[in-house]
Amino acid sequence: MTIPFPSSVPQWPPSLEGIAIYVITGGGVALGLLLLLWGRSLHRIFLGLVGAGVGYLVGGMLAGMMNLNPLIGQAAIGLTLAVVFFIAARLIWALSIVALLETVASLVLVLLFISQVADAKNIQFGTPANFNEWVIALGQFTYNGALAVLHDKLTTAALIVVPVGLLPLVLALAKPRAAVIFATALLGGLLTVASIWTLAIHARENLWPQSWMYFLIPAGIAAVMTIIGWIYQGSSEIAAAKAKAEAEKKEEESADGKKKDEDKVYLPKTPSEKRG
Repeated sequence: MTIPFPSSVPQWPPSLEGIAIYVITGGGVALGLLLLLWGRSLHRIFLGLVGAGVGYLVGGMLAGMMNLNPLIGQAAIGLTLAVVFFIAARLIWALSIVALLETVASLVLVLLFISQVADAKNIQFGTPANFNEWVIALGQFTYNGALAVLHDKLTTAALIVVPVGLLPLVLALAKPRAAVIFATALLGGLLTVASIWTLAIHARENLWPQSWMYFLIPAGIAAVMTIIGWIYQGSSEIAAAKAKAEAEKKEEESADGKKKDEDKVYLPKTPSEKRG
């Protein structure tokens, strides 16, 4: 069983038509480039804004459940999540990497073994009418397929899923700066290419690919941009570490020299030394 190709072009809501789509895609490109090249420095600010956005979306609903003013809930939850996301940024990036790898591993497992359990479990992808329905169908197919594969191929799935999640988590927590560079460059590359491609498809719908093979073009561009981001951010991180080490070394040398001067004993000169 294979995942059918989405035949329809993604449709924007009517409220986002016109100039709004240019603002959104332009913002996506700008944000993607910032994360791609300077994510190691801006990642906390980015996650703080994400936390504020999430809090704004859920704050009104929570306030309504507690019969409070929605603005109070949005402000309180938004500010709280912004601070939490800002402080726990490195942990969030590490968990994001694990979530991404686990999602990919689950989809691969479903594609490998779904043919063996699809008939028994009555798992079908369906025939979505548009792109939005295709996305929903993909999520349901992956979820149901993963549950069925885990039930029938538990040992095999555990041998794949557990290391895919555990090992990257350990590495990301042990090397948080490297994990931030990895995650921000990857997100920046994907966001930049997706924003440009979305705008291109909006302008000319015939640019929408007709098979999975054509997706290799934007995927390849995103991969190249991500590698550029890794190299740029990695070299900047190494240069900053060297500069910091040299500054600390100079401070130590200066402190040692000052301490030696303080330890010197200055004896008064003898009459003969004064005459000389």
